[in-house]
Amino acid sequence: MAAEVVAAAAIGIALFVLTVGTAVLDPRNIRWMAAGDAAQYYLGWSFFRRSGWAWPPSLNPDYGLEIASTIFFADVVPGAALLSKLAGAPATGPWQYHGLWLLLCFALQAVFAWRLAALFLSSRLQCALIAALACLSPVFMRVLFQSGHYALSGQWTVLAALLLCVRPPTHRQGVLWGLLVALAALVHSYLFVMVFALWASDLVRRYWLWRLVRPVAAEAVGVVLLGFGALWLAGFRLLPGGGLAQGQLFGTYRAHLATFFDSEGWSRLWPDIASRASDIEGSAFLGLAGLALAIAAAFSILLRRPLTRDAPAIWPAAVAALGLCLFALSNQIAIGRVELVEVPLPGRVMVAAEMLRASGRMTWPLHYLLLLGAAIAVARRLPRAIGTAVLALAVVVQFADTAPARTQHGERLRQVGSSWPSPLVDPFWEDLAPAYKRLRRIPATSHGPHWEWLSYYALTHDMATDAVYLARFAGREHMALLAKGEQELASGRFDPDTLYVLDDASARLAAASIDRSRDLLVELDGLNVLAPGWLRSRQAPDLPLAGGQSEGAPVRPPLLRQGAPLVFTGGSAGVAALRDGWSAPEAWGTWSDGNLAFLAMRLPAGTGGVELSMLVQGFIDPANPRQRAIVSSGGVRLAEWIFDTSANRGTRDLFVPPEVLRPVEGRQREIVLQLELPDARETDPDAAAPNRRRLGLALFSISLRPRPEQ
Repeated sequence: MAAEVVAAAAIGIALFVLTVGTAVLDPRNIRWMAAGDAAQYYLGWSFFRRSGWAWPPSLNPDYGLEIASTIFFADVVPGAALLSKLAGAPATGPWQYHGLWLLLCFALQAVFAWRLAALFLSSRLQCALIAALACLSPVFMRVLFQSGHYALSGQWTVLAALLLCVRPPTHRQGVLWGLLVALAALVHSYLFVMVFALWASDLVRRYWLWRLVRPVAAEAVGVVLLGFGALWLAGFRLLPGGGLAQGQLFGTYRAHLATFFDSEGWSRLWPDIASRASDIEGSAFLGLAGLALAIAAAFSILLRRPLTRDAPAIWPAAVAALGLCLFALSNQIAIGRVELVEVPLPGRVMVAAEMLRASGRMTWPLHYLLLLGAAIAVARRLPRAIGTAVLALAVVVQFADTAPARTQHGERLRQVGSSWPSPLVDPFWEDLAPAYKRLRRIPATSHGPHWEWLSYYALTHDMATDAVYLARFAGREHMALLAKGEQELASGRFDPDTLYVLDDASARLAAASIDRSRDLLVELDGLNVLAPGWLRSRQAPDLPLAGGQSEGAPVRPPLLRQGAPLVFTGGSAGVAALRDGWSAPEAWGTWSDGNLAFLAMRLPAGTGGVELSMLVQGFIDPANPRQRAIVSSGGVRLAEWIFDTSANRGTRDLFVPPEVLRPVEGRQREIVLQLELPDARETDPDAAAPNRRRLGLALFSISLRPRPEQ
């Protein structure tokens, strides 16, 4: 047994070195974590390690201030964060454990896949090949290389749960399940739900076999207590004001019915199935080799006798995996882009489901049952030598077929450095930091513009900040923080210990209310920075003033009415909606310029959400064949669009929930849309700096669609 574990772990480690490399293992190398979800992981962890211990131990107060909560909502692999801090990780300076975590995930992925295969196969070489196949699963690879959501690389917890489900049960089963459920809770909530469901299926299996009520009931109580105790230790808690269910996003990150056959860019030979960009969270592609094995296994079972009767019963686990897969489909059933039916659900059910809004991930247990089950079935049906050769070919094919996607998405994993290349380069930032204890954004939001650079600046200058990215945050505290910001802007009285970064609209309000003999409001590296009390004892820097202090009246966001769309050609009324991140309007419309762009509009009076229709087009060419746009407002992610040669210019519909609409004068409401464009590309990198543009999205018009009040 020990030799097999070592051999399996060695396979996982070898594939880690081959696909990821070793640079990420250096704890001082943080450059590879400077963007996206990876930045959230590093910053959430780093604010946690520099703060003292509190109760509960997962509290992370400096990362979010009023909307701060715990490391659970910063997606940092809570168990690893707690252990690292307890073990004496440096409180300051560059330091990360995430590279070691990924190495551990590869090793454990291989170990548990080997142990699963060993239940059915006597050949160690075949078990080793199946372990390698599990590490090359497109689901495992995509999370690591494409999404950067490293906690979800802990898919070995699902394999461990499947192992317990299909092996002959023992009387130690309950103890092992308790440990596994607790471990999953300390890794990620979605993995916890999958493991918990598989445990419940195994409990049913053992009751069916043993017919013993008392031990089954005792285990149920014990495992539930252990699991939810681990969740508490990780930092899970209910968030006031609907924080666990923000927006109306259940069904946005679903799986579609053909997800096991949809490569989503993770095959050089097997084509994509046209689907919504957000459906990638439900990607369960088996891989080219996995599909071939599944087809071969299905034919062998149909044409020959079934597998031996003494194989461990797997039907309860299969039922649980199918149930999770049904949840993954959500109530919006589709095949690719073809919407089949939307099943109405009661309001309370929708709120509960929204807690797991990325429901598509729940396909993973069935994915691994199909992938590993097909490999095992083929190996059992064929003579040992031929079966081994088929599995070896499957590993080679899977490795080669996913190589282009690993190369395309793996660039950040090859970056090396002990700091981040921040765009906040003006020396005045260094002058400001010693004078302030906190850094705030107005309006406050999670995952707002430039959040990672502002948060990194606060981290490296020993400041607390609300410029953060949280998986969930308390809606009540957030609304109070927004109201506080509006009150400060209206009164001109700001916290003297806080440095503020304002959006354009807030900067204009601040310019009209501050005491200009006391407070400094300047444009710094393209940001509006307010330094309260700076001018009392210091000279004003030689920097441009912000907020239109010398430009006359601020530009008021235009009103969008039904039947009167805003267009964005030069000189049109819609141009007044353009905020940061846009190029000069042209005769046809306006290009975005950079990775973030913002729009501000007023909407008619009302109480419900609104439906917008945006006529847009992505910037694509042979060198940049795909463009993504992630649309959010007030920290609530509203949509993710994809543009490619099959679907580019056209109307994209957007539902805006009422909680992100801010009331303004005359009972009207205002919305600020953020468009994140991670694939924006410079059109002429060799041009002089003033002539360079990073194009991502062309905006032609926005219309307000009729929608009944809710």
